[in-house]
Amino acid sequence: MILIDTLPGSRDTRRSMSGTEGIRDGRGQDHSCYQAMEGERMSEERKRVNAKRKGTRNEHKAIRALEDAGYHCTRSAGSLGLFDIIAIGRQGVRLIQVKTNDDARPHEREQIQIFDGIPPGATKEVWIYQDYVRKPVIKVL
Repeated sequence: MILIDTLPGSRDTRRSMSGTEGIRDGRGQDHSCYQAMEGERMSEERKRVNAKRKGTRNEHKAIRALEDAGYHCTRSAGSLGLFDIIAIGRQGVRLIQVKTNDDARPHEREQIQIFDGIPPGATKEVWIYQDYVRKPVIKVL
């Protein structure tokens, strides 16, 4: 936490203080409520970033596994499309949605199942990576 002391005609001086006290401005007013709000916002933001990072890491794991199996892969970086990974190889085409710890939601699963216009022999799959498990559960739809 930072303590800001301002005196008329002087520049700001900042010094560290313990987390139990609030943020005080030059007039001695306590602003600890701002610290609490900032902490909650940071915590939620961190969770979002960590979840996104975990999902990206699992997509890269899937790509490595597919490339080791002889596929050429492309990844939809923003995950705004229906599939996260498109893998093309001698064995065929695989359209893959990667999930972490949960299966695809019903509306996502329905969209994947009704997606049409794929070449013969192509598969639509959901790969589910669980925490602390190396290999995903693969569901072909």
